[in-house]
Amino acid sequence: MVLLQLLSPTNMPHVLTTSSEETLVDRIFWVNFALMVFSSLILYGLMFLFPKEKRIYHYLTITATITTAIAYYVMASQNGSTIVPIEGRGKRRIYYARYVEWLITTPLLLLDVLLLMGTDLSSIFFTIAAAAGVVISGLLGALDHSFASKWGFFAFGVLLYLYIIYILGFDVRSLANVRHEELKKLYKQIFVFFLFFWSQYGIVWALAEGGNVLPVLGEVIWYSLLDLFTKPIFALWLLFSLKRLEEQVPAVKRGEVEEGRTPEEEDPLLGSSGSGNH
Repeated sequence: MVLLQLLSPTNMPHVLTTSSEETLVDRIFWVNFALMVFSSLILYGLMFLFPKEKRIYHYLTITATITTAIAYYVMASQNGSTIVPIEGRGKRRIYYARYVEWLITTPLLLLDVLLLMGTDLSSIFFTIAAAAGVVISGLLGALDHSFASKWGFFAFGVLLYLYIIYILGFDVRSLANVRHEELKKLYKQIFVFFLFFWSQYGIVWALAEGGNVLPVLGEVIWYSLLDLFTKPIFALWLLFSLKRLEEQVPAVKRGEVEEGRTPEEEDPLLGSSGSGNH
């Protein structure tokens, strides 16, 4: 019942007006800040379980969680936001600090997966550029005073997001299909994970910064949960999985991605079964 009240539209404008709401939002920000810092320390410790040439995945995830921690510190300190009047829809507090964070962390998390699957440089560049475009479109739409033009920015973001899903679902998946069976299985799980959680960011935006029907408190709760799942929880799951599959994890050395061991390399008989003297 309490959650339904938080997520239901009540009064316009959706600017935080009561001290109790402001206090609760600040506490949520502080809790997320602490969780991000704590998870960053855990990820840093896990890094030493891997050889140096395979620590790139740790560097990327640690940078993502630390960047998110900084963003939550900024918002918990009552900075990184502004009140935007929306044509015919009242006003809304926009936390632009989270967009700065997403602009950094989303490409980092994508790079984690793209490197793991041995994606070519051009695909990496365009996928990361598209991710940046999604975030920038969301920020510009959130700050736009015109209710109608907000949805133009939203449409741009959706198109770019669909391009990312296409790359991950087809191009990168084809690379995963020639990997070790366990690594291929892990990628399929990662793809479903990304699709489920990243799509929710767009849903929250449409209800909050876009439609201005979701109260700010409900927005903060939803975004905070999504950030926890897509940063520290995803990072821990990924790194523990990579430790289990360490022999198949590609190494990154001198700026180049080296292939992990294939099933044939693990069992030489597989590679020689089709050859030999008759």
